[in-house]
Amino acid sequence: MHNDDHSRIKTHYSRRAWLWYHLFKRSDQYSVVQKDQQLFQQYIVDCFAIIDQSQLKFPWYNQKIIHADLYKDLVNAITKKNDDSELIDHRIILSSSYTEKNRWMQQLYQNFMIIARYFEKSIMFVTCTANSHWFKIIAAFKLNQKVENWLNIITWVFHEKIKTLLQNLKTQYNQYLDIVWTIEYQKRDLSHIYILLFLHWKNNFLEWVCMNELICAEFSNLNIDLNESLQRIIKNQLTHDSCDVWNSSASCMKDNSKDSEWVCEKKFSKSYQIEIMIQLNDYSLYKRCQNDRIWMKHVNDRDVHLNNTWVMSYNSYLTCKYNAHINVKICESIQIIKYIHKYVYKEEDQTIMKLKNNLNEIIHHLNDHYIFLNQTAWNLFKFCSHIENSFITRLIMHLSDEQSMYFSKNVTVKQIQIILNEIETTLTAWFWYNQQHSNERALLY
Repeated sequence: MHNDDHSRIKTHYSRRAWLWYHLFKRSDQYSVVQKDQQLFQQYIVDCFAIIDQSQLKFPWYNQKIIHADLYKDLVNAITKKNDDSELIDHRIILSSSYTEKNRWMQQLYQNFMIIARYFEKSIMFVTCTANSHWFKIIAAFKLNQKVENWLNIITWVFHEKIKTLLQNLKTQYNQYLDIVWTIEYQKRDLSHIYILLFLHWKNNFLEWVCMNELICAEFSNLNIDLNESLQRIIKNQLTHDSCDVWNSSASCMKDNSKDSEWVCEKKFSKSYQIEIMIQLNDYSLYKRCQNDRIWMKHVNDRDVHLNNTWVMSYNSYLTCKYNAHINVKICESIQIIKYIHKYVYKEEDQTIMKLKNNLNEIIHHLNDHYIFLNQTAWNLFKFCSHIENSFITRLIMHLSDEQSMYFSKNVTVKQIQIILNEIETTLTAWFWYNQQHSNERALLY
């Protein structure tokens, strides 16, 4: 079958493309799944599970390509004159190319730390959360439908907003050194994006006068916000109203062992500040004027009175343009990298179960992987969850005789001996180079 221009008509489509097609409304088709909104959420999760399991077939059936063991273990096995079958470890590995798992996360964290150490400059930290009340999302539904249940529409709109936001930041701060961003999924709330913009020292935005205009942490000026659109966003999305001394059950509250009191982990409410003050090992202090601006908000079945001490830091231009929770900060500490990658330091979501095969990482993943609802739609559409512009070459680090050895499944003892004699890593090659070139030993690894 061909088109009028003699190009071939595609008659076979991938499983992912077929699922994409049925995730959206069609004027000429009636979908029972889309009528029940909670059932539609389950349908999206099942679609993601199908694609995820199909992608794991390649590492499952091609383990001989990524079969590995330590150098010293192979040497010991050959020395003891074991049979060929004993040289083979039947562990099934889930490689670092599989996104959002431990090896992948560890590599991203190391890349982040290298970028931050290389530039050693001020970082603009931007957090943007998806808004289910964006006009494009509301316009796609009827009055009797809940927007939160249509993750496919929210995901597409959020992805388009991210592309526009990133382009906006690159244009407005064109002297930036590098930009890195990553997506974090929430169990109950919508996803949000972390953006790190490494600013150039020549950029006048790093001057304290410009910072006061760049970052706000107080209620908007009526002379600037004539239609009060910015004020509505601040009241609804940019006030930390979830905790106080009467609400110790809030997620941000923690027990202060010194005073035996519950305090906010984010250190709200903030103190009034005349000018901005960047702190190295603590939250930076932004300008907060002490005035009579007080407003009331209904939170947790009660009315709460708020003022400038409860306002999060934001950028007026970005907040008004994107009508979303966009938190902006200037950081001088490496702690911000650890904050973004906090999932590296905490344990995974776990459950109690019995596994028959403890050497199969793919089975572990399928059995104990917690699937976020927002994650399913994002990955189903093959959207990137992490981008860094810098090109990084990873150098291998290992102890003596503990470098990884890669070999096929049906390898023999003689072939193992050949591999042992020819094995060379970037670290061992660097040692050899220093032995041969004593004048070049100032080069660090």
